[in-house]
Amino acid sequence: MSEPDPLDPPDPTAEPDAAIQAACPALWACLSPLGRRVRQGAAFLPLQSAQARGKPFNATIGQITDGRGRAVPLPSMAAVLAGLDDAERSQAFLYSPVEGLAALRHLWRERQRQGQAEERASSLPVVTAGPAQALALAAEMFVAEGRPVVLAEPVPAADRDLFELRLGGRLIPAPEIHGGHFDPTVLSRKLDGLPDGEPAVAVLRFPAQPGGYVPPSRER
Repeated sequence: MSEPDPLDPPDPTAEPDAAIQAACPALWACLSPLGRRVRQGAAFLPLQSAQARGKPFNATIGQITDGRGRAVPLPSMAAVLAGLDDAERSQAFLYSPVEGLAALRHLWRERQRQGQAEERASSLPVVTAGPAQALALAAEMFVAEGRPVVLAEPVPAADRDLFELRLGGRLIPAPEIHGGHFDPTVLSRKLDGLPDGEPAVAVLRFPAQPGGYVPPSRER
C-alpha cells in the first residue's frame, strides 16, 4: 500500500467516522454504505442566507424575517394569530428545523415509550414529510445488499420495491396478525432467528398500516 501524499488535503470524514466507531460500534455496523458516506455539516447554512445575515430584511430563504430571526408576516395573516406572543407567532410563520420542532419530538417520544422500560434506550423521532419519505430515509441509511429486512405482512408492493428491488435487502415477512394487531413477539422471534451479530432492519409502520390495522394502545 502506498503512503499518503502529505500534500493531499485531510479526509474530512475520517474524524466523525472514527468517533462513531468508537462510541457506538453497533451503529456503525448497522449503517449502509450510503449511510457511512453521507455528510452534512452541523452548522450548514446556504450561501445566500449567510450573505443576508445582519441586513434589515432577509427573504433569501423563502420566508421574510426582520434581520433578527423574527417573522414578518402580512398584516392580515398576523391578525389571525394576534393572540400569540412574538416567539410563538414567528414559529407559526417560519420554517421548522429539518428534523422537526424539538418540543414536538419530545412529546411524540413520550407517547411512543408508554409501557416501555426506562432502561430501554430510544432516540428522539425525526419528523418527515410523510411515511414514504420516512421509509426511504431509513432504508437508504441502514439497508445494505443482502441485509435482512423484517416487515409485517401484508407487505405493500411499494415497500417491497424499496427494500428489495432498489436496495437489495433480503425481505423476511412477519405474518402473524391477531385481532387486527401486529404481534411484537413475532418480530422478536424473526430477529432471534438471525445469526448473532448480523445487522437487520425491522420496519413497523405505526400508527396505521396500509392494511388498516393499528398497534395496540395502552392508557397511562
